[in-house]
Amino acid sequence: MQDYTQYKEDIVADVKAVIEKLACLPIFFVGSGFSKRLCGAPNWEELLKELRALCPNCDGEIAYYRQKGIEFPAIGSILAEKYNEWAWSPQGRTGFPEDYFSPSFPLDIFLKHSISQLLTDLKFDESVCDANISSEVELMKACSPHAIITTNYDLILDNIFSDYTPIIGQQVVRNIAANIGEIFKIHGCVSDPSSLVLTEEDYKSFEEDKKYLTAKLLAFFAEHPLLFIGYSADDRNIKDILYVVNKLLCENGQLYPENIYFLEWASSIDASTYPVREKIIDIGEGKSFRIKAIVAQDFGWVFKAFSSEEPLEKIDVKMLRNLTNRIVEVSRTNDPKIRMEFDFKILHHLVDNPKDIAKVYGVAALDNPALVNVTHPYLPAEAAEAIQAGMSWNKLYKYVDQIEKQTGYAIRSTDTKLHVNIKPARRYSQLFIDLMKDYIDNGNLPDFEIIGLT
Repeated sequence: MQDYTQYKEDIVADVKAVIEKLACLPIFFVGSGFSKRLCGAPNWEELLKELRALCPNCDGEIAYYRQKGIEFPAIGSILAEKYNEWAWSPQGRTGFPEDYFSPSFPLDIFLKHSISQLLTDLKFDESVCDANISSEVELMKACSPHAIITTNYDLILDNIFSDYTPIIGQQVVRNIAANIGEIFKIHGCVSDPSSLVLTEEDYKSFEEDKKYLTAKLLAFFAEHPLLFIGYSADDRNIKDILYVVNKLLCENGQLYPENIYFLEWASSIDASTYPVREKIIDIGEGKSFRIKAIVAQDFGWVFKAFSSEEPLEKIDVKMLRNLTNRIVEVSRTNDPKIRMEFDFKILHHLVDNPKDIAKVYGVAALDNPALVNVTHPYLPAEAAEAIQAGMSWNKLYKYVDQIEKQTGYAIRSTDTKLHVNIKPARRYSQLFIDLMKDYIDNGNLPDFEIIGLT
């Protein structure tokens, strides 16, 4: 019978199949609806209304600007001007840090400071929240997500996932760590008001830098189960993200990747209904994106589905992050036949005593934990983009397959100066980029013997 019970069973089976296939932890992409659900945090429009009410210089209502067709970032720019005028007045000056009254700070710093004041104290308090919400949060934490990406400014995720490391704004692009156990705050954080992406000018700047951010995050989209939480299908951020995913990862308009899910909250669900399992999202320029949909009133069963049934779900993510950052060069095979047993007491010791790693594992200890990132800096999506603007990683792999077929040399079978496979991600060197460019542009097959590979 096609009812909601059957719907949940089908969704859970689908998620479990994807997790089993990819064999890695999920990524959560979290929007403002999440903070609103947990703590009653304002959405974008509500935040602008609160800011407008706080500033005596703000005369026009937010609805007035919206009726004129002005988008939220442009309204943010208007409010930034008003806050700047107010802050420099005798009445407003006392409400802001004296350091801000300097040409070294942009005029929008006063507005962003006020946002930080509004949102800093928002925290998830299990003792006062609804029992169902508290249970959902515990189940969400039990998923031990590989990483969390968010456009939220607040500290709620930092509070819940206290063992994860926040990576804020442009630090996301510069960060060369293992990307395990991190919260990527791509629109900034209240802990650093100047990092907030809010105004029209901020979004223009974000657009200019987004290609670097996109290249960094696309590997997540391609290689991990991904769950969008707390977003509306009309959200500008969702549309922008899916537009890039569609451009770089999709071919012929198919549903891709199969590992991306959009969690949608419903105020009530009829037990006899079978909600939609796919959603069509307009991403602009006459294009749409088909994405797997999950409709739920209670998120608990959804988070249970995204929890691994393997021992990995018990892992200490903070320990894994630190350990991964310290162990870079390891002896391994692509298809290991020997079962490896780990004593987690020893692993915790290694995190605090990194010089002992080589003794325990019998491998070379590296002073620079980012060596692989330096010698092989490109993830698949980044490599494709570096070789040819707009190329998807699966298109690149078709060229690699052609070379392997014509030369008999399997580029991706072992770790070499061209390629390393540190699961769950492959990485490629600049030499690989140069060889692939020469093949694609000029038709020249690489001479693997000359470059020392046979």
